[in-house]
Amino acid sequence: LTLYRDHAGWCPYCQKTMLLIEEKAVPINVEVVPMRSYGDKPESFLRMVPSGLLPALAVEGDDGRSQIITESSVIMELLDEWHPP
Repeated sequence: LTLYRDHAGWCPYCQKTMLLIEEKAVPINVEVVPMRSYGDKPESFLRMVPSGLLPALAVEGDDGRSQIITESSVIMELLDEWHPP
C-alpha cells in the first residue's frame, strides 16, 4: 500500500486519512506530492492519477498491477476493513 498525500499538510482529506492510518498503526508507504498551489505535480504521479487528486491510495493486486483510489472516504473504509480494531 502506498498513500500519496500533500507535502504541506494543508489538505483536510489527506489529514483525516493520515489520522486513521496513525490511529490504526497501518503499515503503509507514504509519498508526498505538492498541491497545485505549490507548483506542478510530478509527471510520474499524474501518469498514475491523471486528475491529480489527493489523497490517492495505490493498492497492488495479486496480478502485480496497481489500482488507484482517490476518494478519502473510500480509502478510509478500505483501511477500516483491512485493519479492524
